[in-house]
Parts: sequence; C-alpha cells; structure tokens
Amino acid sequence: MQKISDRFLSVDGSLGNAAKSTPARAQLLRENRILSVANEILGVFVEKPGADMYDSVLAIFLGITDSQEGVFGRIDQNGALICPTRSKPP
Repeated sequence: MQKISDRFLSVDGSLGNAAKSTPARAQLLRENRILSVANEILGVFVEKPGADMYDSVLAIFLGITDSQEGVFGRIDQNGALICPTRSKPP
C-alpha cells in the first residue's frame, strides 16, 4: 500500500525529474509539497464553517490522490466515525 506522502511525489510531473537528480532534493520537494497541502487544509479549517469545511477538505484530498471518490470525516467523543461528506457521483 502506498503512503499518501509518497503519492505527493507523483502529483506534480516536475517532481519526477527532481527525484532522479539527488535523493536530498527529492526529499526536500516532497516535504515542501506536504507542507503546502497541510497549509491549504489548515486554511480551510479556519475559513469554512461546518459541512463546507468537510467538502473542501475532501476536494483537496481527491485532487492530491487523483481520485474521483472518497470520504472525509471525524471521530466523535464516543469513538463513532462521523462522515458528513463524501464525493459526489460524476
């Protein structure tokens, strides 16, 4: 199973060429991509209320993973998985 952080490397075509240059440069580009996505998600958490936040974060994850379907949720105080959003059928 491929980790999401490894998947970032394939999201941007320019990273594929960088990976061939040096491992340190590839690692730096991967870390920068992870931080960029984390900042984008953080911005959504701060700016969007309720269900809009879940839809926006799911859209980010779908874009990163190049997926058409997905689900995003949280675990409540009782340990139940709450998923107020899912991808919309095409």
